[in-house]
Amino acid sequence: MAGSALWTEIRRLAPDERQARAALAALLAEANDGQCGHEPERCYELAVAWGCGWRSVVTRSQEQPWPKAVLALAQLSEPLVGTVLRQLDEMHLPSPASERILALRHNRDAGERSFASMLALDLVASQGLDGWKPEQHRLSSYLLRLFGGRLDTGALRSAAFTEGLLYPLLREELGLLSGTVAFLVCHSAACHAERIHAAITQAHPIKVSELGKVGLFEGNRCSSCGQHAEATSTYRLLRRHWLLVPRIYGGAYEERMFMNCTACGHHFPCSASYMYHYETMELLRTCVDEGATTTQRHFIHQARKELRSARSATACPLCQRHAVSQRPVQLWVYAPTKK
Repeated sequence: MAGSALWTEIRRLAPDERQARAALAALLAEANDGQCGHEPERCYELAVAWGCGWRSVVTRSQEQPWPKAVLALAQLSEPLVGTVLRQLDEMHLPSPASERILALRHNRDAGERSFASMLALDLVASQGLDGWKPEQHRLSSYLLRLFGGRLDTGALRSAAFTEGLLYPLLREELGLLSGTVAFLVCHSAACHAERIHAAITQAHPIKVSELGKVGLFEGNRCSSCGQHAEATSTYRLLRRHWLLVPRIYGGAYEERMFMNCTACGHHFPCSASYMYHYETMELLRTCVDEGATTTQRHFIHQARKELRSARSATACPLCQRHAVSQRPVQLWVYAPTKK
């Protein structure tokens, strides 16, 4: 199968008959390792990878892969791209982020073909196929790991996904980002009232790993019990490596400043007074150079003093302790526009 598909290309690159047959034999020898010789699909994958420059034994006059091999690689990648995109959708990215990712320009099929083509060209240009070992796994499995990052039991992990090849394309095309997001912990008795009480009374911050999916939500209402979020009762924590689309790119996330309570671990919005002094201090740091005058140093000293005063007056709305030693934390917040 591989010989009939590639014989013309091999002879074109190696006019000498013996050299062409040696090149073909070298390729087909790969199919005899382990169980490869009994799988026609593996022969096809070997042919595609070889045509894209993987373990090439033919001296080429021009550094160009076979066009049909690159096209075949793109076609082989389409269902794999679709698999990663479906896994992204299963991570429950809030609308309209999931809609934008699944729509992919005009429609989903066109988007999958577009990204598969770009990934195939990137793989050939960067020689990303060099790491494939056919005796260990299928080419499709290898490509799936390249596109989606390290896969644990076949499931997509956002932290690993950002190391894959598909993430930079989605970031450029759709504005998809990986950031630290503020999540709410429901304070109802049916969810996590006891945990929040323990965090307040025992100074034991709540961790995401302790909660599971129940009572952990974004927005204004708990998705588990329907309880509305309250500023003085609902606990807020951060979740790292969360995939999101900012509002500027058509998503529903925006960045806001929070204060982290060093006692109970709750993240609460900074007061207007604190934000005023904080922004004033940042503006002075930007405008004043190292050679500040006496007057400028006075303004900086006064601004720093007022910032400390505003911080000391800030108390956590849950445990009522003052987060004197904390600086504000910038987090992404799910804030869909009201229709």
